Amino acid sequence: MPLSNTELRRLQRAALQAHEAMLADAVREVAQLGPRDWPANALLAHTRRGLDRAVLHGLDTQPDLLSFLAFRHLFGERFDEFPAVRRYLARTDLPSGHRMQHMMLTLPLGIWDVVRRRTPPGPSPLGIHPEEAP
Repeated sequence: MPLSNTELRRLQRAALQAHEAMLADAVREVAQLGPRDWPANALLAHTRRGLDRAVLHGLDTQPDLLSFLAFRHLFGERFDEFPAVRRYLARTDLPSGHRMQHMMLTLPLGIWDVVRRRTPPGPSPLGIHPEEAP
């Protein structure tokens, strides 16, 4: 009996638990996050939330996961709620491992400007206003 997408994602997320600290360290380096602004426990919690969301989007390779986590620091924790970004992340026709890179290069700069203006970097306690999103 084949596993459902939900069960596959649950298994993937469970497998990532052993790598959370390593991914948090990699995000710290890639996004140049200082320890004062992002203490280890806060960064790890942020990374865990990001991995939960990345897995829901079907991201399953280290390059895509790391890029997704870094985008959360560049564009805000909930950048993936913008309709244009959400639609792009839902695409299944893109090669695994390069979806995030492809998205950054494909979506117009105007969308990224709007995302940056409407979601603060790092943790975003409030959601975006979808009616205002591109």
